[in-house]
Amino acid sequence: MYYSELIKNAENRKDKVYELIFIIYLPTMIQYALNGKNLQGDILPLPSINPNHMNLFSIVGIIIVQVALVCYSIAIISEQRKRIVSRKVLSFLIMGVVFDITATTFMILGTSQGAFTLHGILGYSSLAGMVADAIIIYQFHRKNSPGTLVSRPVHIYSLIAYLWWIAAYITGGLLVALRHS
Repeated sequence: MYYSELIKNAENRKDKVYELIFIIYLPTMIQYALNGKNLQGDILPLPSINPNHMNLFSIVGIIIVQVALVCYSIAIISEQRKRIVSRKVLSFLIMGVVFDITATTFMILGTSQGAFTLHGILGYSSLAGMVADAIIIYQFHRKNSPGTLVSRPVHIYSLIAYLWWIAAYITGGLLVALRHS
């Protein structure tokens, strides 16, 4: 399916969830990145990643952080809507943390600006917040029976940690876009 068809379908359904489209095209993106091809064109409905301006570690980090975004979003939105910590919530939250740590490692290896930039510190603090949230959610899940409502402090902390992570994600995307425009 081409970009124009995806956009047409998305407009018809009022569904603009590009992260899910990204997951579908993840193998294609990795193949293009590894082959050193420019991802511009009618293949993907996403901003292009030009390997001529970024090294492979950064590209892989960007791809993996998209997966972390999807995992975190599924976990936190499910918890926020139902106020219950299910296995699904716990699994996606832990997968999000694993993907986030992996993406952060690749981005540190791929940066030429050092590990301690303003965005780096924002990213590390948001990652720490999500790790803490995963630990809190895990402990809650272990101590309580299935179907137990999440306490208000845990519920609020999960939302704040997620929003902080989204802020780091957005600033990272904006910085990359500004740097490579």
